[in-house]
Amino acid sequence: MEKKILIHTCCGPCAIIPIKMLEGEFEPIGFWFNPNIHPYKEYQKRLQTAGYVFKRLNREIFWDISYDIFSWFSLIIEEIKNGRDRCEKCYAIRLEKTAQFAKQNGFKYFTTSMLVSPYQKTSSIERIGKETGEKYSLIFISRDFKSHYKEEKVFIKQWQLYHQNYCGCLFSEIERLGIVNEKI
Repeated sequence: MEKKILIHTCCGPCAIIPIKMLEGEFEPIGFWFNPNIHPYKEYQKRLQTAGYVFKRLNREIFWDISYDIFSWFSLIIEEIKNGRDRCEKCYAIRLEKTAQFAKQNGFKYFTTSMLVSPYQKTSSIERIGKETGEKYSLIFISRDFKSHYKEEKVFIKQWQLYHQNYCGCLFSEIERLGIVNEKI
């Protein structure tokens, strides 16, 4: 049997490439935890699409569908107020939860589909993943998923998948729309 790897899944389309790239070496299993996604309708669309992708790829996925957006906002706002990077805090929140689940369920390896997106900060994700892995005595696997981003687009079109055009948080949506609020 292959080694199991837990893949933090930010959305269905971004999970396809990590699953396909890791299949020969690992048994990829998904983990959904994304309290950052806003509004709730967007959260539901991504949740549904992730379920579809994992079913279509015949892969297992575990779900933490707790949606505590108020807690997430309070943690991120504190980062912004202190001049720190909100994205790094968000990566840390999601990778921490993934590592906790991995440890509790006997996984030795974990990674994240966030490494697919050219819009995410790969070096930050890798650093946080490695630190989180060390904290839980796990191994964070980082691969160059990003170079296969165009392949993801092919799957999105062929499978007619819902695909978002922002990371999911309210702040990224504001940036995407070009709305400026200097009080944030």
